[in-house]
Amino acid sequence: MRFPQSPNLFRHSYNSVFLSDLKAVPYSRKNDNPSPYNLCPVFESEDGVPQMRAIRDGLVFFGAMVVIAGFIFSFGLLLNSFQVPGLLALLLAGLLLYFFFLVARHILLAFRINKAWKNGWIDFYPVLFGSFFCDKQGRKTGKKGHFYVAKALVVALNGESRMLEVLVEGLSPDRMIKEGATMARDRQGLRLDAIHNNGWTFWSVVRGKPLEHGSVEHGLSASQVAVGLDRVRHSWPLEELQFFLDFS
Repeated sequence: MRFPQSPNLFRHSYNSVFLSDLKAVPYSRKNDNPSPYNLCPVFESEDGVPQMRAIRDGLVFFGAMVVIAGFIFSFGLLLNSFQVPGLLALLLAGLLLYFFFLVARHILLAFRINKAWKNGWIDFYPVLFGSFFCDKQGRKTGKKGHFYVAKALVVALNGESRMLEVLVEGLSPDRMIKEGATMARDRQGLRLDAIHNNGWTFWSVVRGKPLEHGSVEHGLSASQVAVGLDRVRHSWPLEELQFFLDFS
């Protein structure tokens, strides 16, 4: 059985339900009952924990903001005969403080995810997404972005599958279409079959928490998803998986 891979359509930020579940478990300690099919070492053999990789980008971004702020401040000094404009200094300091807060918050999240990942608190299950429908009601979650409703088939460790209707955060509708995503015109038009699907990726769940609380916004790279799906294909018992999902 093959697993046609999903294009990179999703945001790289775990949803709020997943993060709440993570806070509710002792993720800083080793899990006494980790998954026998833990895929995290497989992903790490290809690349690091996604959130840890992004720390460098965050630091580079903050460094760039410091340089830009310094340039603006110096230019302001020249315009004012080397007298510090109080309002300008206050504004730049406020902006730098805001950006520092954003980067620091991301770093703390990255270390939290890294601990949970290495201590066996995050499970990854293969998931096949059907067509997406852009759901404007998703904005009620309190996050700005583009939200999509889709049917999702999550494959459990024993090879059995479970159908869910999920809300995920992705790229803009135009970008989704450009990346080749299969879209639905309305909620009633949502489909999941051998023709109407968006390929396979992974559904991350805090171990011991409901499958419905999972998140696809994990940030795994395309190569990590590929090696993970390859491990599933060769190592998981998939005899119970429905015949219509066999794309071979």
